Amino acid sequence: VMDGDGPRVKYEDLKADEDSFDADVGLAEMPIDDVRGNWPSSIAEKEGQRIANFIKSACEGDIEGTPIGDALKGDVSYGDFLLLARTANRFPQYARHLSEADIPFTISGGKVLEGDVGARALVDLLTVASRSSDGEARVAHLTGLLTGLSDRALYQLRRELLTASGNRVDFNRSYNPNNLRRGNLPEEVFETAKEAYSLECETRRRLEDEPVSAVVDWLIESQGLMAHAALDRRGDLEAGTLLRLQHEIERMEANDMNVWEILEELRSIVQGDRDVSPMTHREGQENVVRLMTVHQSKGLEAPIVFLVDPYDRNGSIQPTSHVNRSEDPSTGEPELHLPVRQQTAPHNFEEIGHPPEWSEQKGTELQHQKAEEERIAYVAATRAERLLVVSRYWDDPDSFKQDPEKAPWWPLYSTLDEREAPH
Repeated sequence: VMDGDGPRVKYEDLKADEDSFDADVGLAEMPIDDVRGNWPSSIAEKEGQRIANFIKSACEGDIEGTPIGDALKGDVSYGDFLLLARTANRFPQYARHLSEADIPFTISGGKVLEGDVGARALVDLLTVASRSSDGEARVAHLTGLLTGLSDRALYQLRRELLTASGNRVDFNRSYNPNNLRRGNLPEEVFETAKEAYSLECETRRRLEDEPVSAVVDWLIESQGLMAHAALDRRGDLEAGTLLRLQHEIERMEANDMNVWEILEELRSIVQGDRDVSPMTHREGQENVVRLMTVHQSKGLEAPIVFLVDPYDRNGSIQPTSHVNRSEDPSTGEPELHLPVRQQTAPHNFEEIGHPPEWSEQKGTELQHQKAEEERIAYVAATRAERLLVVSRYWDDPDSFKQDPEKAPWWPLYSTLDEREAPH
């Protein structure tokens, strides 16, 4: 709003008129059955499998003659599907089911590198090769993908593997494999340990003479990690993770980061402390399912859109601050109001002080946040050109009436009910 004093921000409650939804776009609901404990990750597992099955069946023409099949009005391909979520927290579950169904896909955003065994094995080896006194990284290398010792074998190794001087090995030290003695170790465990220490030494030698990216390329090829990924049911994602790791290392080297800085960054990536968009080996292809957040979908459309990840245990809207969205005549600037809170437990806080009229301000902020939730849901819904499928989770209908914000797509549920959307 413009007036004589300059721009002023005016708050208006935003509501999406039902008539604004394109009448030619089909609307369907995907109800997810009750999951014990209402854990979002478990709900996403069940939902991801259903979505993968639907996409596979739709592309193979197995849903013709059904209400949803009729709404599609024609053949579909993988590239017609767009999966949207409010956050990327559950992307690993959806990615896993798409991979297992052999459905090509790409991902924008998320932490799919977190917990990836191939990426973590590489980082563990690089860490112990550059920091030989890191016993924790060495144990991770010995039990990880590249070596594969069991806990029992690791225990035997610690008790029986000897140095040339007859002492037990210390996992906080590096050893030349030629100076190790078998002792009473089983032959197979001894040979595996020698190979692990040999790989560590060779990696260390290469890191002294070559850039990290070249060493990683050598490891991926010499250890057959791409071949291993191809044999995995999640081959698309496994191979893509390695490609993303290589890309990130090259980016760090281009920014003149040294070996230590690169390793710290890599550890933060595989531990999930930093968001890095994963890849699949389908990256750049067009006929693939796309998985992304609503924020990343700005300006995009797709024939078939799924609104996924239907439940968030922590999704309740409870304002912790209030912004006065009209200018303060005395200062000419917006005002921020917030209470003082004291932490009483790891995830709990107690309010010990608040601004005057905080109750009214909190109500105004709650109204604004709910309007924002409606806006985001509306933006997501209007990405669909032919069919919109909204996931819906029911544990107890009454609980949703009391706290609907735990369901990210709750602003659309009334439309689903009014239109009697098919399941």
